[in-house]
Amino acid sequence: MKRIKNILKNIIIFAVVFNYQLLIKIIGFNFCVNSIKKDLFNLRIDPKYLSDTLNSKFLTFLKPSCLAKSLTFKKLIKKPNKFILIIGVAKIKGVFQSHAWIEKDENIILNSDPNIRAFKKIFTYE
Repeated sequence: MKRIKNILKNIIIFAVVFNYQLLIKIIGFNFCVNSIKKDLFNLRIDPKYLSDTLNSKFLTFLKPSCLAKSLTFKKLIKKPNKFILIIGVAKIKGVFQSHAWIEKDENIILNSDPNIRAFKKIFTYE
């Protein structure tokens, strides 16, 4: 039974990541952030399980953006108000870059980056 629940959770995670990948491009960032507030089947997933799944090879063929993964995490996580979605920008080696990640108590939970300190935080969502 637990295996079936995990398979269903993985399918939902996959669907939400795929959904955000499309919505970011088609409808835009504001719509995606506002959609976090709406419950999805009243489903809440354990942070460790969700983080591990979003960082697993299970999703790599989709090549989800850091923003799509962060939005998915925030949408599906248990106690979402304890986790902060952060977007930052930086100029690294002359190239403009943006990055999205999730923090809890100033620790990066999802989408760590070796240059994370170079990013200036321009948006946070609790």
